[in-house]
Amino acid sequence: MASTDAPAGSSGSVIKSVKPAGAQPWAGSSISSITDGEFIATGSTTMSLRVYAPEAGKKVQLKVEDATDPTKSVETYALTTTANGWQTLNFDFAQQAAGTAAFDNATTYNKASVFFDFLANASGQTYYFDDLAYNKSSTATTTTYSAPSNLKESFNSAAGITDFEGAVTSLASTDAPAGSSGSVIKSVKPAGAQPWAGSTISSITDGEFIATGSTTMSLRVYAPEAGKKVQLKVEDATDPTKSVETYALTTTANGWQTLNFDFAQQAAGTAAFDNATTYNKASVFFDFLANASGQTYYFDDLAYNKAVIAA
Repeated sequence: MASTDAPAGSSGSVIKSVKPAGAQPWAGSSISSITDGEFIATGSTTMSLRVYAPEAGKKVQLKVEDATDPTKSVETYALTTTANGWQTLNFDFAQQAAGTAAFDNATTYNKASVFFDFLANASGQTYYFDDLAYNKSSTATTTTYSAPSNLKESFNSAAGITDFEGAVTSLASTDAPAGSSGSVIKSVKPAGAQPWAGSTISSITDGEFIATGSTTMSLRVYAPEAGKKVQLKVEDATDPTKSVETYALTTTANGWQTLNFDFAQQAAGTAAFDNATTYNKASVFFDFLANASGQTYYFDDLAYNKAVIAA
């Protein structure tokens, strides 16, 4: 527990966590005391944690489990984006870490464990954390409005979808995987394409990919493997120096899933989200920074806030 030595910006006492040299790469701390039954509320898959880290880009893994049955657990992670400053990290257990069990609504998750700089060799760095929160009191609802723009129309537009660095997209209808709703976009990263090959979506009818007051987008994806990194970038179409990037990992092989992207947690080395910027151009990178192997991906339903962009 840290009180007098807590970093500026803390509210009262916080938890101080040191990963000393010699500690295991998976060293962490478990939190078992909870008064109202669960760390994850009914109908929610998310938690947040307020963190103070010495560097940006540090991997913070969060695990919740049934205290009476450690075989029932789920893990996910977030990356720090701030050095020596407080930030709130969001964890979505619907996108579990590769190699860990999927979230199960039937499980009582009443034990939590936090791992700082997960799987990295310990170097004696110090972290602080506080405010482990979950969505019990939220009354938010999800509403889908009519599509303001259309990926299918974008594909058919000369200014719509543009491939770069070797990626190849096409419109899939009769050859779309089972579970698709109508036409979807097929994306191939052929052998020889650059590791950062991707596709840009420029056609949008209502001004922005990110709605006012929102930092999140989602994309429905069909991937050949779990654990594939999907990077999403949004930028000002008139000024490419104004952009933000983040990513999500696929958790399903050969099946549709919805990936969530929170630009408030930007990818390491990319600019921070700026509410004053008009983000009206988006780029998708499948298996980002991995060598191309000819794998095929499908995507649809690029969504933001309360609107959906569907093929």
